[in-house]
Amino acid sequence: MVTPTPINGAPAQTAVAKTAGTQSLAGDFDKFLKLLTTQLQNQDPTAPMDATQFTNQLVQFANIEQSIQMNKQVGTLIKLQQTSQVAAATNYLGKTVDADSDRLSLKNGKGEFFIRGDAAPKAIAVQILDQAGRPVRTSQPNLEAGIQRFTWDGKNNSGGQVADGTYTIRVTAQDSKQQPLTFNTGITGAVSGVVSSAEGAMVTVGTLDVPVDKIIALRPPSPGAG
Repeated sequence: MVTPTPINGAPAQTAVAKTAGTQSLAGDFDKFLKLLTTQLQNQDPTAPMDATQFTNQLVQFANIEQSIQMNKQVGTLIKLQQTSQVAAATNYLGKTVDADSDRLSLKNGKGEFFIRGDAAPKAIAVQILDQAGRPVRTSQPNLEAGIQRFTWDGKNNSGGQVADGTYTIRVTAQDSKQQPLTFNTGITGAVSGVVSSAEGAMVTVGTLDVPVDKIIALRPPSPGAG
């Protein structure tokens, strides 16, 4: 494990909305239209519908139609926004990023991650867990405040090589008064792809798809990367 210098970066933001209810509104619109048509066809010719009541129903009819059209327009805007986000995310292709994450990608026997906190812990344990939540590797590094970087060689506690894939980073730390300290974790890696999902634009780092808004910095490629 190694400890390079801290980095700074600006978060990339994304916003994703959802168009729920358009089909429901369209169904209500059709029902309302059928009801109004049936009402007009079956009204008593000698006692036609009150003009005010009829006007109110027409206003409701217009409001439902406007709501449907508005929802369609919002849906179109969201699709355009998602397309724009994916297009913007392509700027990360081939670049090395730091991204907040509690997951870790092990690829070709190498996984890079960082830990950051506001204070140096008195006691700390860093665990790497497999997909079943079982500890694979545990260490007690000397951490200072700020960001510190680590490279996992894919070895487990017995010195055996584990398979490439996705793992979880868990940090448990205490201060000198045995009070828990919070440390954030993240991954470092080259962006090899861009995907669109319900969460918005995501970039592929190793075996992980990471939301663009979790990226906190761009960094020069690691020595020997490629």
